[in-house]
Amino acid sequence: MLRSQPVFLYAAADTTRAPRAVIFFFGNDIGFWKPHRQLAASLARAQIAVAGFDMRPLLRTLPPRGAIRDSTFMAAIEPIITHSRHELGGDAVPLIIAGLEARRAVAWLLDSGRTKR
Repeated sequence: MLRSQPVFLYAAADTTRAPRAVIFFFGNDIGFWKPHRQLAASLARAQIAVAGFDMRPLLRTLPPRGAIRDSTFMAAIEPIITHSRHELGGDAVPLIIAGLEARRAVAWLLDSGRTKR
C-alpha cells in the first residue's frame, strides 16, 4: 500500500526497541523537501520515527472545496497513516500529527474516536 504513496519513512535509530513516538509529518506546497528530511533524520536519531508525506499528489485528486473535500481527504489519509505507523513499529506508541495540513488530520482523529481524551 505504501509503495504507491509519496511517503518517506525514517525508522528510529535503535531498531531493537520501539520508537518513543511516531510523527506523521505532512509536507507543504513544496512537498516533503530537504529541510523536512533533515528534521526527520534528526528525530529518528532521537528514537522518534517519522513518516513524511508529500501531500501534493493527494491534494490534486480531491474535490475543489467543502465538506466533501475534507471527508475525501480523511478517507484517503487514514490508511496511509495506519500503514506508516505499523511499518515504523509504532502501533503502540504515541502518534503525533505535524505539518501544514495537520488541522484536517487532527479533526479526523478526534471525530473518529482514535485519540484518548
